[in-house]
Amino acid sequence: MSHLARVALLVREYDEALAFFTNRLGFHVLEDTRLSPTKRWVVVAPPGDGNAALLLARAVGPEQSAAVGRQGGGRVFLFLHTDDFARDFAAFQARGVRFREPPRHETYGTVAVFDDLYGNGWDLVEPRSATVVSGDAKKGAEREPRVLKSVLGYGGVVLNTDGTSQPMPEHQAIAAAIPNWVPLADHERDTLDACLKFATHHHPTVRAAAITAFGDLVVRYGRLGERERVLRAIALGLRDDDEAVRDAASRSGELVKQRLGWSELRG
Repeated sequence: MSHLARVALLVREYDEALAFFTNRLGFHVLEDTRLSPTKRWVVVAPPGDGNAALLLARAVGPEQSAAVGRQGGGRVFLFLHTDDFARDFAAFQARGVRFREPPRHETYGTVAVFDDLYGNGWDLVEPRSATVVSGDAKKGAEREPRVLKSVLGYGGVVLNTDGTSQPMPEHQAIAAAIPNWVPLADHERDTLDACLKFATHHHPTVRAAAITAFGDLVVRYGRLGERERVLRAIALGLRDDDEAVRDAASRSGELVKQRLGWSELRG
């Protein structure tokens, strides 16, 4: 059995990199051995029982120096998993770590991108605890849309300005997750099933997100199944008491008319 043990990260100087990873990110120093007057073997790792660690490699020469902070070519380069996003996000901010964005709630978990001291992009991620069932994993069991499982145990949090956090209300978690299902081509049918289910949810935020997704699915894939059910859901949305739901239904209704030629809508 094998595992990834070390990833080399180019740095300008050992001590400034050590200070960032230990003082800002809370990493532990696993090894710091001098190999020559100019070279050290410096290994750091986040707290926890993971096997992977970073080898802080001082850049030598113009080619390596030019690559400092650009090892990902502009993309997010490294992924730091956490079991408590709100805790680490608040702690990193308090220590001066620069985040490029506010937290996002994706189908795979809660995430925000931050920069290390050289500008390499990192994802701070709390993976979603629920596992998405794929294929025939539940043969014989009652069918449940796979994308719905991204809501079960959804790890959403609301971060307050004072650094504290609180669980994200269920309706916000569902509404935040729905747009992220649309690009999942292998789950296209399940996404439609889930949106049909949530189009009649008791909370208008969820209804609006679900009905908006009908139009997004049409734009992305140029097709949409369950014609009668979708038309009925949009028609109900057009008569909804909530303005945001009516607006979502109007937009999706126009898209299915224009893209699919479905003209039976009645508001």
